[in-house]
Order: sequence, then structure tokens, then C-alpha cells
Amino acid sequence: MSIRIIEKLKNQQGSSLAFVLIIGMIIMIMVASLLAVANSDFTFTQETVESRQAYIDAKSVIEYGKIEINERMKWLDTENKILNGYYQTRAAILRQEHPNTTAIDNQIKTKIAEIKTYMKTSYYIGGSSEAVSTSLRKIDPDGVNALGILTVTSVNEPEFGEDFTETIFAFNIDTQNLRRELDYKVDISLAVINGGTVIVTPTEPIKPVDNTSDWLQTTINAKYNPDANIQCEIQSQGEQKNIYDPVQKTLTLNKPELNLDIGKNNKKFEWIEWNTLKLTAANIAVSTPMPTDHVYGGIFFMTAQASDGSYGDIIFKDNYNQANGDNKTNTLRAKNVIYKGDLTIEDYNTLDIYCENLYVTGKIIMNSPKGTNANFYVHGLTGSDSKAKNIYVGGNIEVGNLSKISWNAENIWVKGNVLTRSTQAILEFKGFNFLETGDLSLNDRTQLIVTGSNPETSQMKSKSITNAVSAYCELTINISNLWLFSCDDLAINGYSKMSLTSNVVKINKNLTLYEKVRSFEVKTQYFDCAGMTSITNIENDLHITRINDLKPLNVRFAGGYKEISTAGPTQSLFIGEGSKPATMVVFGKPTNDSVEGSISMTGWFKAGPQVWAESIYFDSNRINVDERVNFNYYGNQSGQKTNLHIRSKIDYRSVSAGSYLGVSGLYPAGLTDPKPYSAPDFKSAPTSTGGTIPGSEPGNGNSSPGGGDTQTDTDRIKEIYY
Repeated sequence: MSIRIIEKLKNQQGSSLAFVLIIGMIIMIMVASLLAVANSDFTFTQETVESRQAYIDAKSVIEYGKIEINERMKWLDTENKILNGYYQTRAAILRQEHPNTTAIDNQIKTKIAEIKTYMKTSYYIGGSSEAVSTSLRKIDPDGVNALGILTVTSVNEPEFGEDFTETIFAFNIDTQNLRRELDYKVDISLAVINGGTVIVTPTEPIKPVDNTSDWLQTTINAKYNPDANIQCEIQSQGEQKNIYDPVQKTLTLNKPELNLDIGKNNKKFEWIEWNTLKLTAANIAVSTPMPTDHVYGGIFFMTAQASDGSYGDIIFKDNYNQANGDNKTNTLRAKNVIYKGDLTIEDYNTLDIYCENLYVTGKIIMNSPKGTNANFYVHGLTGSDSKAKNIYVGGNIEVGNLSKISWNAENIWVKGNVLTRSTQAILEFKGFNFLETGDLSLNDRTQLIVTGSNPETSQMKSKSITNAVSAYCELTINISNLWLFSCDDLAINGYSKMSLTSNVVKINKNLTLYEKVRSFEVKTQYFDCAGMTSITNIENDLHITRINDLKPLNVRFAGGYKEISTAGPTQSLFIGEGSKPATMVVFGKPTNDSVEGSISMTGWFKAGPQVWAESIYFDSNRINVDERVNFNYYGNQSGQKTNLHIRSKIDYRSVSAGSYLGVSGLYPAGLTDPKPYSAPDFKSAPTSTGGTIPGSEPGNGNSSPGGGDTQTDTDRIKEIYY
């Protein structure tokens, strides 16, 4: 071939140089392209890992600074109350015959100066740039070596005679000496947070980046001839001897000093029925799917714990499918348990996880749609009653017949929807500070049990809670120990029971209690439904009452109220109680729409709300009260008076618009001689005034999902990262 090319060049004579140059250029381009492709793959992967870690480092510094911001605002609230106490003392002195305010004036001036100085003092965050999240601490002022600096400015500072309620503090956190800079800004005032403790909402955990390239390739092979046994081989360690007990049918691999990757480089993970795996290593990855053949009756224990006792990571890199059956349990213990892809638990299987952080990138499928008896438990590392820190699920959750989820964690995110199929599933979320879900679609006889950790701080936010089908579902829903419950739509029917205890209840769309609802018991201090409230043919009385004797009760059905009874004797919605009335109850809102904001009470069987309140408002342009409806209104005791305000005329009994003061009884008792209509001044939701905020910090394992970052929970506080 080379001879023919040389001869060709000789024959071409003058054009040979050009030909050589062209060939040379083509070869150079090909080589350069190959090098670029090879290098780009390596560079991209490495830069992605480093970029993600750089972001985690910078975000950790900011989250550390945000803890200080929260502490300062709590301190400001306390000191501002002291300042107002001084003003009250001064006012009392001025009422004396010979007032002398010199001493109290000096106290006021000193307190104002003290607050300004403390709030605007810079705060320096130090630590090691090589291990940021584990080394952060407050340091003395050092603008050169600090990793982060919190600076504060303010506007609308008080003059003498004023307090700090309206003062806006601008907090800035600037990061430095890191691989990546990420800065932060937020403006907060006591007016925005209503003078209470800032409720802390964790931000979502950062998607984990696994870096297992140097973990040891591990192979597990099942051998059937001549005798059944299971063998294990570890890269650079060779075949592991004397680790399989054929009598106990147990493979015990104890390597707390090693990081193991089962199935790496397409190696095998095989198993034999009725055998047990007991695996301990510093970190564990499973790069091949969990075995599903020959696993019936098997049991898998995996513990990521190093020789020094510290917990590491367990990572499943392919879809996890647990198919042991026979009511067997797989048990995992690790700081971080990470599922990349879907997590499936088949019939008669239990998955029991003890961890700090659980991260599932895909769906969770529990024997759905026709399976039965699958269970999934998550706890903290110290025992079955302890709490994990963070649980994050990126996809939907499907739970089949007679199956149970029970998760105990400080913060839980389910970014997809939750669907229970068939019958008698149990969903239990407990011990949390924050719970977020998509739509909760619940099927026949599902139990939903939700228990917050602290009634002054715990929050539940869901898109909707509804029946999965239109047929009677007979749901049992118990939600308790919350500061905030928020959802879009809430709808239950046929023989369902719901108990909800939360200081604040916000339904952002519609509330529907339909056909034979057996109970709806809400204990709260603030109930607000933005959409239409529809109550139809309920089986028993429903109640919205005070959460306790010391807190008020304010209720609003802003999107409208519709109550109807057509299917036989039905009961009523009771709001407030004779000895503990609501402060304000508002039905509807003024709109030009024929449905939105309207009030309608109709039917043949004496439906109608029973309301104990200081003030009641029919704040709608369309009010329909049927002659067969029982609407009762009372004050703070049976027979005591209330104020009933009606925006527009009611045709039945020709009740005119206006404010009826000091009335009580069955509609239209006392509704004569109205005063001019007075519109409601319905306050915004209260802010928590106490409680300890459980902080959660980014994890520190090799593949930590991080998480537990915090932000103030109010739409009026805007955070900016730049």
C-alpha cells in the first residue's frame, strides 16, 4: 500500500506537495477530534462533580448565615417588646400629677441604640475550604480569610416614640475563598412576620452526585454444583474465603475498611432462595439491579459503617426491585441511602431503612396495581423510634392492597403524586417539621395518618387530598400537631372520617364534603377556604372549633358556600361552640360571577350551618337561603347575641342588606331595622410565636444529597441568590 502511494506521488509530480498537505491536514483533524471527544467526556464528568460540590459548599455557608438571621429576628422580636414596655411605662408616668420621664427616656434611647448596634453588626463565618459543611463556625472579624460575611443595613429606623415593627433589615451574605461564589440577600421586618418567630421551611435537598470510581469492584456469584453456595470476589482482595455458612445459609461479608461496588463493570449479583446476606462496608454501591431470580425467602442486611463507627452511603445505581416474598425484610443502615431510578417493593415484602437522608430519584411502587402486603419503613439511625433528617422522592408513589408506608423524619418531600390502589392501604408520616406532597388520591378504606413534631412549627403542604374514585371510599384521615396545613383541593365522600388539628388551615381551591361523610372535625385558630365550600347530604354533624381555650377562631369561606340536603335527614356544620365562639366567620365574597363567592343553603331536610361567633358576615352579592333551611346564629353562649352582617338582600323572608347588631336564633330571628353594611376585616394568618425550629444540615457522606436548608415561610419575604 505504501509503495502504491509513493508511486502515485511520483506520477503527480507538481501536485504531490498539495496532496501531502491535504492528507496531513485530514489526519491532524481526525486526531484532534478523537482527543477532544476523549477529553471532553472525562472533563465533563469531573467538572460536573466538582461544580456540584462547589455549589454545595457555597450553599452550606449561606445556610449557616441564615441561621444567624433567624436568631437575630427572634432576638429583635423580644427586644422590641421590651421597648414597647418602656413606652407604656412612659405613658403611665405622663399621667401622673408631676411627671418626670428623664430616666425612662434614657432607657428608651439606650434600648434603641442597643438594637441598632446588635442588628447591624457584621457576622463572619469561618471554616475549612476543603471540608466546608463539617467545619463552619462563627469567627472573629476577618474580612480576608472568612468563607462568608453577613452584613446588614436598615431603612425606616424608628425615631423616639416608635418601635422597630416597620424597620426593614436588609441581610446580605457574601461568600469568598471557595471554588464557587454564591451570594444571598433577603429583606425582613417584624411587620412582615407579624412579630412572631420566623417559621423555617427547609429547601429541597440537592440531587446527589455519586463518586464511586475508586470503590472496589465486587462480584457475588451463586453456585449450585456440586453443593449450593454463594461466593464473593473483591477487586484486589480476591475471592473471600470462609464467609458462607451452608448450614445457616448465610453469606457474611464484614469489610468496614473498604468501599464496595457490587456489580461494577457488569459483574454479577446472584442469589439462592432462602439465603441471607449480611454485608458491612464503609460505603456500598449496587451498580447492577438487585437480583429477582432465586431470591424467594431471602433476606438482605446492608450496613454502611466504617471501622471508626461512622456511617457512610448505600447507593443503588439501577432500579431497585425487591422480590423476596414470604414476608421477608430487607434492612439497610447508612447515613445516606440513595436510589437512582425507581424503587419497587413486590408482594409480601418489607423494606426497613435506618438513615439520616433517603433520596429516591424516581418512583416508589408498592405491589401496584394488583399486589398485596408490601411495607416500607424509614427511621433514624439510632432505632425504630428515632427520626431520619430528610426524605426526598422525585416521582410518584403507588401503594397497593393492604400495604403500608410509615416514615419518621424531620423533613419529607414527595414531588410526585401519591395513589393508593385497591383497599386498606396505610400512609403514615410522623415526627416531621415539614411535609410536602403532590396530589394524595386515596382509595377504599385508606388510612392517612399525619403527625407533626411541634404544633408551633410543623407544616404540611399538599396539592390535593381527594378520593381516588367517585364511589364511596370510607377514608380515615387523621392529621394533627401542626402549625400550618395547606392544600389545593380537599374532597371526601361516602362514610369517610377526617380529623384535622392545625393552628392554620388554608384550602387554596375547593372544599367538598359529599354524600354520607361521617365526620369532619377541625380544631384550629384560622380556617380559610379560597374556593367553593360544598356540603351535600352529610351523615353526621361536622365541626370547626377552637384549637384551645386561649386562641381565637377565625373562619372564612371566601370562594362561596353551598350546603344542600336532598337524600333524607342530614346534619349540619357547627362553627364555634357556645362557651368558645369564633371571633369572626365570613361566608362568600363580592364578585360579579354567578357562582364564585355565592352563598346557597337549599334542600328539604333543614340543612344549614350552626354558628357561634362574635361577628358573622354574608359577604356576597348572591345569597340564597331556602325556606326549609335551618340557619342558626348565636354569640358567646346559647341565647347570647351576635352581629350578623348581610351584604345583599335575601329573598326568603325579604331580609334586607345591612348589619344586624345583637341578634340570635333561627334565621330570620331579629333581622329587622339593619344598620349600614360593614364589610369584614379578615386578618391574615397568624405567625407562630414559639417553638424550637429543628435545623437540619447538609449530609457529609461521599454522595450526600444535602438538604435541610432553611427559608422563612411567608410569601412576603423574597430571597435572592446571585
